[in-house]
Amino acid sequence: AVVAAAGVLVIVGTHLYLTWMEPSARALTRVTFLDVGQGDAAVLELPGGAVWLVDGGGLPFVPHADRLAPAERRRLAQLPGARSVVPFLAARRIDRVDVVVISHPHPDHYEGLRAVVRAVDVGAVWVPRPPPERAPARSYRQLLDELRARGAAVVHPPLDLPHTYGAARVTALGPRYLGTTAASDPVMGANDNSLVLQLDVGGRRVLLAGDVEHEAEELLVARHGRGLGADVVKVPHHGSATSSTAAFVAATAPAWAVVSCGPANRFGFPSETVVARWRAAGATVLRTDRHGAVTVELEPDGTMRVETIDP
Repeated sequence: AVVAAAGVLVIVGTHLYLTWMEPSARALTRVTFLDVGQGDAAVLELPGGAVWLVDGGGLPFVPHADRLAPAERRRLAQLPGARSVVPFLAARRIDRVDVVVISHPHPDHYEGLRAVVRAVDVGAVWVPRPPPERAPARSYRQLLDELRARGAAVVHPPLDLPHTYGAARVTALGPRYLGTTAASDPVMGANDNSLVLQLDVGGRRVLLAGDVEHEAEELLVARHGRGLGADVVKVPHHGSATSSTAAFVAATAPAWAVVSCGPANRFGFPSETVVARWRAAGATVLRTDRHGAVTVELEPDGTMRVETIDP
């Protein structure tokens, strides 16, 4: 009986290892919206062991930056990546990120990646095509140069082309405009040029909307309409009043709306009006400043679980 019980324990232990710890054996898809303060970072763990990282957090403003040496400013700016993203990847036994997505070149989305790329290998980096008349910041260009030097391929991904991992499909839906429009339009800028990703698993959908604002939302709704419908939406632009239009909220109509924002942030995000709009559409609103990291687990049969980790 003791031998038989030991055999059962070995079988159960092996099963748990393969399904929970061993990445290549997983059929489960897991999306974790990390608490990086005022910024964005989401880890996609896909069937078969592939991992994507959408943004890496970063301090949008470094206190007393004018008094600091450049190296110290960079160290402080990347703290959300060092303190939140890197420890999470280590805890999940992730030493390679197949695709890093930089939704757009704002520091609260990319500065934290400096710490990440020194801790794990990176395969490819997706970035939006910059408007020709608006050069990205020098710090952003330096980060891309560092990624290339480490062997990562920096690419502008094609839109509407699914990338399949078992039961999971990842598709870039936006930005819907490229070329000179953004350079000549005083309203459409880097936020509207955000990469927007759609993750489909077993009839369920997660939409990661970057920092798109009104005009980009209108273009997405015009092209996809109710095809934007999702179970979980990463609320655009941290819940800013410049995003989450009534049409966009109605088209996506999620059960869960995740706001990535910092406590008592200087921008007042999320807007109370925006939160009320998502709730009126039937969504449960989860905020990283109040609920901590938010994890969405998706089974191939469409079973979905949403959990939070209190900060």
